[in-house]
Amino acid sequence: MFWLLANLWALLDGICDALLYGLKGADSFKWNEHAPLVTRRALVLACALAAGADAVLVGPGQVGRFPLWVLWLGCEIAAVVLSFSLFHNEAYNFGRVWIREQTLAKAWAAFEFNYQSPTTSARWDFDGTTRWVLAGVAVLVLVSGYVLLLRL
Repeated sequence: MFWLLANLWALLDGICDALLYGLKGADSFKWNEHAPLVTRRALVLACALAAGADAVLVGPGQVGRFPLWVLWLGCEIAAVVLSFSLFHNEAYNFGRVWIREQTLAKAWAAFEFNYQSPTTSARWDFDGTTRWVLAGVAVLVLVSGYVLLLRL
């Protein structure tokens, strides 16, 4: 639950970054640019609640000195860290195309997955292949953690 919400947050965060760095400000779209910004804040709270709900749903028990919920939350956080780049960067790149093209249909026609900006100033800017591999590893971490929980 937490992993899904966190990746939804990453998508929305990418769109918000496109708004903030698209150099058009409030003129980026005809709709109010505050809608995704406020929704992003609400998703942060939902992620925190989902992390708490996951901890309760895992139930009692422990492995060594660690409660099961700590191990499961660790798996989910690791998976979020690994998959964040894919969801955020693809949404950011799509958002920039959407701002340029002005309509969703035109943006979707012009958008290319794994786009790599030649002018990025990001400290860590993974290429498309690396983003997909990291997201794949995230899914493996999540599935492995889930299988481990089922066996314990």
